[in-house]
Amino acid sequence: MAGPLSPSAISLPVAAKAQLLTDIQLLAPHCYKDFVENFGEQNYVTILEMLGKKLVEKVPGQTFFHYENSGKLHVAISVATAVVAPAAGADVTVVASAGDHTNSGTWSPWRVGEVVRVASSGIEGKVVSTNKNSAGAHSAVIRPAKTTTAFVSAGSANLLVGETLNFMGVTEAGERSTAPDPMITQLRKFTNTTTEIREVWRETDRSMIEQTIVEFDGQPYIKYKNTRDAQKRFLNNKAFKLIFGDVANNYGLLGGSVGTQGLIPRVRLDGTTTTYTPGNLGISDIHTATRLLDYYGGAQEYHWLQDINQNQEFNDELFTQYNGGALVWNSVGGSKEVSVGYGFASVFIDGYTLHVRKETMFNNQVVFGKNTTAGSGEFDNFGSFIPQKQFTDPQRKVDIPAARVVINEVPGNPEIKYWETGAYASTPNSEVAELALHWLQYCGLEVFGANQYLILSK
Repeated sequence: MAGPLSPSAISLPVAAKAQLLTDIQLLAPHCYKDFVENFGEQNYVTILEMLGKKLVEKVPGQTFFHYENSGKLHVAISVATAVVAPAAGADVTVVASAGDHTNSGTWSPWRVGEVVRVASSGIEGKVVSTNKNSAGAHSAVIRPAKTTTAFVSAGSANLLVGETLNFMGVTEAGERSTAPDPMITQLRKFTNTTTEIREVWRETDRSMIEQTIVEFDGQPYIKYKNTRDAQKRFLNNKAFKLIFGDVANNYGLLGGSVGTQGLIPRVRLDGTTTTYTPGNLGISDIHTATRLLDYYGGAQEYHWLQDINQNQEFNDELFTQYNGGALVWNSVGGSKEVSVGYGFASVFIDGYTLHVRKETMFNNQVVFGKNTTAGSGEFDNFGSFIPQKQFTDPQRKVDIPAARVVINEVPGNPEIKYWETGAYASTPNSEVAELALHWLQYCGLEVFGANQYLILSK
């Protein structure tokens, strides 16, 4: 028989010291009942809301498309071969560059009667004949407007390779003139596809029985925490795909999905891009960006979404230069309070209102909690200018946003399909003692006028 433990009592100044009670586990557990989201809410879908202004277009198939102009209303060509030392008033033969042709090199803008202007020197001449027999190398004979002027580039006795000739129209048509050949606008077809986005939360019967010491949305069951996280992850993954994702052509054995082209791949392919040196973001870089927006008929207002690094540089190097009235608060919700709530600060420069926002979605550490090991991250020192304008559909007489989410729906089902499976589903439909919650959506992103978007990056 075991003897009594010794000593059976001790002497301390305080009879019931808290540490002693803790050591012998007599204290009732003091647990803060509400779960602490120590990394914040981690929602990254605000870009989609800003892009499409929450507008969604339902289409009846996987593929969707639209048409846009292939270029500017007014035409110009680049000189492919130098014209050496032409005489004053003498005809010259000019070959258009390969990039000024289409339809396998068989079509070009040359037409008889067109007046063309040398972009560098301002010298004009008229096309008197054309030769379109050589694919990709159509030529025109051009006669200078003045007998005392040679058809040459500025500061040179030659018409230089790469010189631009601007088409000024059929002027000086002459008495009893005949009709010229028409200029036929070339269109581009932009095609994208919807992709499938899924998420699930699955829980066994025993897991649903066990109570937790903390509460999630007021309920002591882990189901409520994981259900909420699954929903949030589903929406974030949708945002990731529609912003960063691209088409897929190698998943034939994995369900045959073709993916969808997201915003950034679309802008990188058909939009406007410019670079700057990280650590040296200056006013000249902003002027470069706004000039490019001018070139492509940009909107008057833009959301400029910046990664953390670019946002800090903007605050340090530029924001201090724009005070005393240059800061404006308007269309990002209609008031200063709403603008601040969305995290925007706005600046007016070069005729553009730029609504600046730090977009943490661009930073790997914020979203995934890991640094990149092979150098800086893909979207470090990255910014995207998103136009805030409406395009008009001439048929339906409705406004179309600069971008919109496109969805498919199975007839009789909602935009986001949600259902339950398992023996513990609302309507039991399996012998397995579990509950599984499913989310599924078919969606893609349609970007209009990608040339009016801009990426400013390292």
